[in-house]
Amino acid sequence: MTKPLIAALTALGILAAWAQPAAADCKSDLAALKGRLAREKDPAVIKATQKHVKRAEIETKGSESECRNEVTRGWRAMADAREASALEAKQAAAKRAR
Repeated sequence: MTKPLIAALTALGILAAWAQPAAADCKSDLAALKGRLAREKDPAVIKATQKHVKRAEIETKGSESECRNEVTRGWRAMADAREASALEAKQAAAKRAR
């Protein structure tokens, strides 16, 4: 390979690295979780998620990684609580059908 070709490929590699989308910060992830929580109607899901939202809000002033961990835990708690509510509803429907 010639030197100009190598230089051009190196420059393209550097530009491609800069063109990667930036990772979202914890505040934007927390805002997305709060938005979803605001639309939630199930009290069990709200209660399970709120404690992680509060912890993440505290961590926005401290550790970015701890804030992201709490946001992740919040999403997981929301999914788990929703799944538990669906299971309870299914069991109640089965009981009524007997």
